[in-house]
Amino acid sequence: METGHRSTRAVNAASGNRALSSNHHCVLDRICVFTAFAACFVVSVVDQNDHSPTFSQEVYTATIVENSPRGQSLLRVVAVDPDVGLNAEVTYHLQDDPDGLLNIHSLLGIISSAAEFDFETSQLVTAKVREWD
Repeated sequence: METGHRSTRAVNAASGNRALSSNHHCVLDRICVFTAFAACFVVSVVDQNDHSPTFSQEVYTATIVENSPRGQSLLRVVAVDPDVGLNAEVTYHLQDDPDGLLNIHSLLGIISSAAEFDFETSQLVTAKVREWD
């Protein structure tokens, strides 16, 4: 940009793509007939929450012996979000557990028994887990 006897230019400005780099170093030169200066600055690009988490498996299975105590850990579900920082954090929630036989740790994805299982009453328990980021 030129104004009279002055000109200003940005050097080394990058595209601002967070996937390529989170920091972009730039130099601002200003030249005047009487004086000249250069200032350095860093532009930090923050991550946009533009990815959804995905589970590492489509189906998880576990086995439990009947009459095992309540609170028995059964399995751990894992979902990964390719975003960065807070945008990459995943929480888990149980869906479709009509008998209330299961619990889930919302941060760790560990599913445990909420009651004692009786083989004669139910031989198969199914539920869905929903991930949120």
